[in-house]
Amino acid sequence: MTLFECVGARSAKALADQNRVINYANAGGRVFATHFSYVWLTNNDGKSTTSTAPKPFDQTATWHVDQGDFASTTGLVDTSAQGDPATQARRTAFASWLLSVGASTTLDRFR
Repeated sequence: MTLFECVGARSAKALADQNRVINYANAGGRVFATHFSYVWLTNNDGKSTTSTAPKPFDQTATWHVDQGDFASTTGLVDTSAQGDPATQARRTAFASWLLSVGASTTLDRFR
């Protein structure tokens, strides 16, 4: 499985790289794309005539591109005591990991 995270802004990809993703998916690979990673699937800049990406992914959705800068958005990891103990342990472990790798400066928040 390939995971393309949101990079916070539109960053166009080369046709050859987009074709590699398509070939991977066509060979049975799984692709999970979030937010601005739509650039792996389409070159559309918001105009109906600008999608120059390879088929089949350029028409899999109506793309709402360039929605804004999310770099200043703060995420929250729910470390409250709600839920079963195993779930709570996973939440706390994830929040701790984010802190230890520098993705966070506060235990339950990240950017």
